[in-house]
Amino acid sequence: MNVYGSVYDLVRAAMSAVVFIVAFLAMKKLKLFTERKKMLIVATLVIWLVFSLSVEFIPFENLFITFKSPEAAYHYYCGAKSSVELIVEGEDCDLIVGEKKGSLTELLIPKISDGWKIGLYTNKKLKYYGSFDGVLIRVYQFKNSNDYYILVHASARGEVTIADSYGTEFYPVGGARLQPEKSFFITATLPILIHSIL
Repeated sequence: MNVYGSVYDLVRAAMSAVVFIVAFLAMKKLKLFTERKKMLIVATLVIWLVFSLSVEFIPFENLFITFKSPEAAYHYYCGAKSSVELIVEGEDCDLIVGEKKGSLTELLIPKISDGWKIGLYTNKKLKYYGSFDGVLIRVYQFKNSNDYYILVHASARGEVTIADSYGTEFYPVGGARLQPEKSFFITATLPILIHSIL
């Protein structure tokens, strides 16, 4: 059983443990800080901490792993117990909305010519954030691409309809199963629409 929740986290935990052991043994073998054991422990912890924090945000697997589907990349990063609720296709990435531990997650999964790569939460730029009469609107852009996504969160009971003057198709997600009092709507949009509202 993977207590870390995902292969991504498990790989990083294993690498961090190896780096800690190697750093400790190397310093001990080189007889660094032999008179000051506390210094040895502190130096090892600093090396381990810097390494652990840096690899969390570097998907080095993207150098040698290409996933056959956006769902496979999502499950690698978020864990097998997470479920995919919606995939919205873009030009350079796909937006996956999933459920993980009872909450909705949004992850942008980069596309390449022969598959998908690991997406990170840092891949998206928040371009707009606004709240109007109980409706929260967020607009995300994938890195510096032309892929924009509008996420609408309407806090209301009953049926909610979201529409705009451009005839954009909004996809409902979650709602009744996750949080009965809230509805989530997501769409992919064209850059011209985004620039007209920003």
